[in-house]
Amino acid sequence: MLLPGLRLQAPVTTSSPLSDLRVGWAGFWSRPWLWSYTTAGTVLVAAWLVGFQILGLLVTAQRYAGARDWGLIQAAYAAGLLTGSLVCLRWKPYRLLAIAIATSGALALPLIAMGSGLPLPVVLIAAVLAGIGLDIEVVTFTTAFQQHVSPTEQGRLSAFSGLGERLSIPFGCLVTALAAHSWTSHGLLLTCGGLIVAATLLNLCVPDVHRINRLPGDMASASGT
Repeated sequence: MLLPGLRLQAPVTTSSPLSDLRVGWAGFWSRPWLWSYTTAGTVLVAAWLVGFQILGLLVTAQRYAGARDWGLIQAAYAAGLLTGSLVCLRWKPYRLLAIAIATSGALALPLIAMGSGLPLPVVLIAAVLAGIGLDIEVVTFTTAFQQHVSPTEQGRLSAFSGLGERLSIPFGCLVTALAAHSWTSHGLLLTCGGLIVAATLLNLCVPDVHRINRLPGDMASASGT
């Protein structure tokens, strides 16, 4: 309903889709901080969605009080997302990408807590921390992306960045279905949590990640690193 009120200049281009694809891939591959983040995110998104949305339900039914406790876990996670938004309104970290990667690792906490059979209050605290971490990750990465990628490249590069994460979801579900015959739900949940931790730590080891920091306002608009 609000879109008709926008007044945007229509882009003018004479390039072909194949040319745009080549240019986008070249820009994506030339930024190790972006493709390493995307690679780690592919693992993280698959492990989180499979672990929380599928295995979390099973483990809650097996180890906890079923639908009631799952509702509490979901509410705790939502409260964490809200809290993370409030944190981001006040906190402006300098090391944007490193903070984004580190806080995304909080998603492992509820998976490990449920997989280990820890008491429900511990799981709820872990879910709150996961929500806070995810919200901070989204805000800091989006800020880093907008500051370090020129506006003319953002569409192409975001398409490549999101492709791997989206493709990983059906693959993760397929692997989980195959592994369910020989693994317990608790074991798979712990594995998903471990994958998130491993992806986070490996991504933090990429040197290029640590140069993607907050820029002054006048530099951010012209940056294209």
